[in-house]
Order: sequence, then structure tokens, then C-alpha cells
Amino acid sequence: MAQGFGFNEWMEKKQPVLARGDLISIRHVVSSQDAYATIVQQSSADTIAFRLPQDLMRFELLAAGDRVQIMHFDEKSELYLEGCIASLDLQYPWLVSVSIDTLRRIPNRRAEKRCIVNLPARIWLLDRPENRIDAAIRNINRKGVALATRRVLDPETVKEAMIFFSTPEGVRIEFKGKLVRHDAMERFHLNGMEIVRIDEAGADAIDRLLHRLMEDERSFVAENLK
Repeated sequence: MAQGFGFNEWMEKKQPVLARGDLISIRHVVSSQDAYATIVQQSSADTIAFRLPQDLMRFELLAAGDRVQIMHFDEKSELYLEGCIASLDLQYPWLVSVSIDTLRRIPNRRAEKRCIVNLPARIWLLDRPENRIDAAIRNINRKGVALATRRVLDPETVKEAMIFFSTPEGVRIEFKGKLVRHDAMERFHLNGMEIVRIDEAGADAIDRLLHRLMEDERSFVAENLK
């Protein structure tokens, strides 16, 4: 059984780490780097049930026994769970039950609420301009983003970079960022990038994106909690 920071405490208490109605994102461990939002429907000490996201049903093929990663953010921590699909019902309301065997909890270092997203991005290392790295923004707020990459980015050697991405509406945003953290996950790397310089138009676009995401989150929870 795999472990992680927070694992021993979880095993000792054997209490649910998520609650009904929590917003989570899930990722098929083997086939995809993309994450899909859904809502926790039921939760016990080592099992979580959620509705199968419609986008995931269109683009991924899941089966019992497949491994999935579950991500959740709250005010105190970032929670990463992993486990195997124990059961999957492809009839409405499309419930999936996952047996959890891995837990990792990372203290939240951000003062502002972050929103879960899944946006393609490009990283341009300023000290090595020939190095352009594909990434995916996993969460965002006004102060920075979390970027998932296949490549290791070391805060000791990567000082600053330019980040380029577009909102779902097609608004292009770029900012100068400072790499402030790196966490090695099982199959990718999660990098915290602080926004150190952004123009007024870019900052306004992020504000509008966050406002829409927060409104969408409230509606999403209300519509998908069954």
C-alpha cells in the first residue's frame, strides 16, 4: 500500500477525509494528464463515491480496477488521493466508487481561494529561452497558478519564467512568474508559480475568469449533488 504525508494520521483515525458535496477533480492515472471536475456523493474512511464527469465519459474509457487520482483543495491543505475503481455504473446517475490506498496532504501556502481549472499552458524559461515546456494549469487565483508538468522544475535553478495560456473564452494571458515550490507526484510534477508581473489587461482577465469559476462552482455543486 502506498503512503504519503498525512497517510499515517488518516490510517489511525480512519475518518473520511472528504465530505458529501466537496468539489474534487479526478484524473485517470495511466492514460491522461487531464483532470475533470465532479462532486463527492458519498464518503467513508477508505472509499469515495462520485458522479462520473460527462467530459471524462466522452474522452476516457474507465473500467473497474483502473487507478484514478482525486484532488481537493480547502483553506488548510491540498489533498491528493489515489485508488482503484471498485465499481462503476454507466447508468444515471453514473456513480463511481473508488477504494483509496494513497493519501498525500500538502499544507496550503496561499492566502486566497484557488479555483480548479484544466487549462493548457506554455512555460518559457527566461534564463534558457530555448526551453519551452508544455504544462497544464491545475488551479489558479490572483496571486499565482499550479502547473502540472512532465519535466522537473527545480526552484533552486529555475528562477523566473514567462507563462502563456488562454481562458476558455479565448482570452490570451501572459505573465512573468517566479517558481516558489515543486512537488513530485507519482506521474507528474506540480509546480507553484507566483505572479510577479502582469499587465492590467491580463490581471483583469484573471479576475473575470475567477469570478465566473466561482459562480460556476456554486451552480455545479447544486446541479450535481444527487
